[in-house]
Amino acid sequence: MAFKQVAGASQFIVSGIAIVGGLYFPIALLPGWIRWASEAQPFTPATDLMRHLLVNTPLVHPAVVELLKLVGFTVVLLPAGFALLRAAIRYGQRTGTIAGY
Repeated sequence: MAFKQVAGASQFIVSGIAIVGGLYFPIALLPGWIRWASEAQPFTPATDLMRHLLVNTPLVHPAVVELLKLVGFTVVLLPAGFALLRAAIRYGQRTGTIAGY
């Protein structure tokens, strides 16, 4: 909301998260220096749980641990996202780049 950007720019971010999250290939194949990123974002436990439920692949951690990770990400990231959105809207209102809200 605060910055104008190309319409497809967010697709690169989502694709990067999907690669690091293990959607296309196993996380074990990632180099060690980037493997930490798979644990630092919510896409990995969500993908692991979805694979386990749909095709019964074994989980690295118990399902309860994966669910607790997702709850933790939600508790931390949802309020942060709302705060950033509110700040972006206020910034847009102050600078006159958005008319609504």
